[in-house]
Amino acid sequence: MGDLDEAIEHINTYGSGHTDSIITNSKEKAAIFMSLVDSGNVFWNCSTRFSDGFRYGFGARWESVPPRFMREDP
Repeated sequence: MGDLDEAIEHINTYGSGHTDSIITNSKEKAAIFMSLVDSGNVFWNCSTRFSDGFRYGFGARWESVPPRFMREDP
């Protein structure tokens, strides 16, 4: 990425919206990144692996969806 604005635009356009992180010593850049990135989890100087399902009580990965029951007509 060329600069912070370009990185934020790229993440907001092509990212998953799940988890993103910035590695920087600049408090100002981190604050901008964390306020403008559109993701559920945004970290500063932290690995995105800390945002797995285990941390939220779902196990390492969870992909199961509750079964849908089809309505039966009488």
